[in-house]
Amino acid sequence: DDSGISIGKFRSATYQESGMFSFFQVYRAGHFVPTDQPKAALLMINDFIYGIFGPDSPRATPVGALGGS
Repeated sequence: DDSGISIGKFRSATYQESGMFSFFQVYRAGHFVPTDQPKAALLMINDFIYGIFGPDSPRATPVGALGGS
């Protein structure tokens, strides 16, 4: 989010000529993200709508900065 706190993980991959697969995981949220993490859900949707979803997002965190594996 805007405070610099990571809201989740984004992964994407291209498989041959089949296109792109994207996956977004929001921390501390169940199956209904807008109820559990409304701010994170809004940021995710806005980034997607404006075409800055994923590593190009101004809120993207370098993988090394997240810690862990």
